[in-house]
Amino acid sequence: MLPSTVHSLIRKLKKKSPSGVDFISARHLKIAGSSFELHLALLLWMILVCGVVPLQFCIVQITRILKKYKKDASLCSSYRPITISCTTFKLFEPSLTRDIEENCSTPPRQFTYQRGLGREHALFLLINVLKDIEERSDFLVLRALDVVRAFDSVYFRRFYLRPF
Repeated sequence: MLPSTVHSLIRKLKKKSPSGVDFISARHLKIAGSSFELHLALLLWMILVCGVVPLQFCIVQITRILKKYKKDASLCSSYRPITISCTTFKLFEPSLTRDIEENCSTPPRQFTYQRGLGREHALFLLINVLKDIEERSDFLVLRALDVVRAFDSVYFRRFYLRPF
């Protein structure tokens, strides 16, 4: 990570973005200028080399914001959550995301993690497979799992061990 990269990332930060648990705002980084960019570049480079992420990067604040089209502030459904992460992490994330996209391959049918692809593409593929099986009068066992929230807390082993 070069200081020039950090400089361009700092310039892209929104001026009014709130500070996270590090209490460093985008304004602080913009005012600090080039004297601070070298230190941030070294920090981010060491994170990549050592594979140790500071605890502050893992802690976020979740705040609720009233949806613009909702009028009733007494209803929970009138709000949407926003995540306020550490400002230093906001510098690190786009660079890391770009490096992962450029250097890591994703299986072609893993639609969720490919830019421009999503569940619509997976459903389109599934529909085409089902049509093909129907045309061949073939047999198919399909198991589907729809997890909207808390994907990482689902007990997937049971899903495979108890088929029906």
